[in-house]
Amino acid sequence: MAEQKIRNLNKLLLSEVLTMINSDPSLMDPGKPFAFKQNSALHKVFYYGYVPSARFMLPEGIPPFTPSNMKAGVNSTDLLIAIRRGRFSYMVDKAIPNARREQLYISLLETVNSEEAKVLLAIKDQNLDQLYPNLTYKCLYEHGYLPFDAQKCADEPKSDPVEQKTEVQAETTKKTRRTTTRKTTKK
Repeated sequence: MAEQKIRNLNKLLLSEVLTMINSDPSLMDPGKPFAFKQNSALHKVFYYGYVPSARFMLPEGIPPFTPSNMKAGVNSTDLLIAIRRGRFSYMVDKAIPNARREQLYISLLETVNSEEAKVLLAIKDQNLDQLYPNLTYKCLYEHGYLPFDAQKCADEPKSDPVEQKTEVQAETTKKTRRTTTRKTTKK
């Protein structure tokens, strides 16, 4: 079934494409259906969704909008088509007034189906990796979609709970010693 879907790339929704790539990142390898292509819609999605300098010039969070009840691909706007038509460029264009930019974004949210709206919100807030945990910055860099960023491509864990616990225990021990010392000297 997945092979059948991949053959009809033009009929896939962005949320379907991202779900497929999340479950099998090798689909982005050279020669595969979602291999890197400069200025492709997928390249733009990852660029705006991960690169801090390309962040949409919109407030964080969910804007007030009426979610669409439209069926995907039947009577809703496909997000990939909107991206190909340059709709994302409006979200970073400094020449467009903020109110107009927000209005354009909300109208786009209201014309895509609910799954596409979730993806669009994640792109805006640059948290696609929360919806698709296998699509990390490092993975997308390795497949050519994102520029190198030493901090984001590092293999280091963000925090080591064992080290944190040891530091907290050491600080607690110091405080306990100080309190005990103060109590004994007062008597």
